[in-house]
Amino acid sequence: MKKKIVSVILSAALVCSFSSSVFAHGTTASSNSTIKSPNIVIGSGVEGNINISPSYLEQLKKDFPDAKQITIQRIDSNQTDISSRLNQNPTPETTPNAALIDWGTKDVLDLWQLIKNDSKRDPYILYASAAKGQQIKTTQAMEKTTQTTYTAEVSGSIKSIVNLKGTGSVQGTVKSTVTNETTLSGPPETSSSNSRLFYMQAAYNLYSWGVKTYGVPSGNEISGALGGVYVPVWLYFSVDN
Repeated sequence: MKKKIVSVILSAALVCSFSSSVFAHGTTASSNSTIKSPNIVIGSGVEGNINISPSYLEQLKKDFPDAKQITIQRIDSNQTDISSRLNQNPTPETTPNAALIDWGTKDVLDLWQLIKNDSKRDPYILYASAAKGQQIKTTQAMEKTTQTTYTAEVSGSIKSIVNLKGTGSVQGTVKSTVTNETTLSGPPETSSSNSRLFYMQAAYNLYSWGVKTYGVPSGNEISGALGGVYVPVWLYFSVDN
């Protein structure tokens, strides 16, 4: 009788041991499985754009981890020609002369440097969706506006100069519009994705700026100011699921 009891106990122990090893093996295999990240595609119309930073693309992958493909479709920015705006307020040509009595002042932008692309972002805006094989048209126009923000308080005259440099507008605004009846297509029939979501988002590049104030007509430097400004960019992308 004792031998039978011992035999039963040993058999049960072997079964538990075998089951535990199988369970442990299955758990290890699952934890080692490869997690795929979304494929990022840069549209032909925006290739080489300096406003697309690697950090922005990586954040998209984190925010849409289940997507099969994310496509950057469009960028709206007034920064394409900012280099030509650097000297819109040139230093007065008058040779500095302390003997002259100034009747006014002139602010001149003399420093403009990119510190960081994609320094901060506004929330995503979902504006359309299309199913596999579907082609849709937007039913109404959509216009969004954002503007520059500053790292510290800035006087109105200086802000106008910096805004003009960053956006081409003294107000520092950047508008973006999706026109009525814009045609949007879902994933092709051959795709493994079933739907395509269309998003837009305002991201901001951080620049440092410097402005000097000169007396007019003396041309003597009176003061200088330094600061930082976030310049907006509108980005459009689609997410295939």
